[in-house]
Amino acid sequence: MKIYNLVVWIGLLVLTCLSVSPSLGQNVLWDTYNDRAKQASESRNYLEAEKLFRSALSEAENLREPKLLAQSYANLGAVLSFQS
Repeated sequence: MKIYNLVVWIGLLVLTCLSVSPSLGQNVLWDTYNDRAKQASESRNYLEAEKLFRSALSEAENLREPKLLAQSYANLGAVLSFQS
């Protein structure tokens, strides 16, 4: 299970590094939710991270940005895998 979590986390980091932001300023709220969720996850506060990643997902849906949606689903999936 630990190897799976490591693989998921590495995948998450790769997605984060490769993502290209849409128009500047449009995704500030998404960035805020995502950054706070990552901090919560790094602190092993997975319930808070889940809540924030779900907020980021909702914002990505509002923005209709496919890359942000994909990253949001990946982030949420990763944090949910840590909870199980």
